[in-house]
Amino acid sequence: MSKLTSLEVYQAAFNHREDDHPFDRLSAYKVRESRNNLRHELALLRSVQLYLATTKSMRRPAQLIGCTPDDMARRIKRVPTIIAEELGYNLMPAALALAVEGVSSRAVSRLASALLPRINALLAECDATKLICQMSASLLYHDLRTGSSPLPRLCRDALEIADGAAMLCEKHGV
Repeated sequence: MSKLTSLEVYQAAFNHREDDHPFDRLSAYKVRESRNNLRHELALLRSVQLYLATTKSMRRPAQLIGCTPDDMARRIKRVPTIIAEELGYNLMPAALALAVEGVSSRAVSRLASALLPRINALLAECDATKLICQMSASLLYHDLRTGSSPLPRLCRDALEIADGAAMLCEKHGV
C-alpha cells in the first residue's frame, strides 16, 4: 500500500510522464487507452463481487479478471493508487497534449479547467478509501459483496473523467 497521498501519486506520475515520456503524438490514443484501463479496474471489481457472491463450492478462479484468489485482497487495496497513477500518467498528460493532434488550445484549456477540480476531488476520495482499504480482507470482501464498498464508485467517477476527455477527442475527430 502506497504511503503517498493520492495527490502525491498523481503528481509523481504526471511529472514522470512530462519529464521522461512527454507526448509528441498519440495523445488521443492514450486518452482512449486510459479510459480502457479504468474500465478494466471496474471490471476487476465487478468480477470480485461476482466471485464473492458465488458459494465457495462453486467459485472458479477463472471468474476473476486481473487477479487470482490469492492476490485478490492485495489487488483490491491498490485500486485507489492505480486510479491516481492512471489519471496522472496517462489521462491528464494526454488530454493536455491533444493540441499536438489538432485540437484547439482553447478546447484543451477548457477541458483541463473542467477536469482538474473533478480529479482533485476524486483524489481526495481515493485517500479516504485507502484508509478503508487498510481494513482486513474479510471486511473488504464483505463491503464488495454487499455493495457498500466505495471502490466501484471511485472507478466509475474516474471513468466519467476519462469519458470527458474521450468525448473531446471524438468531437475533434482525433
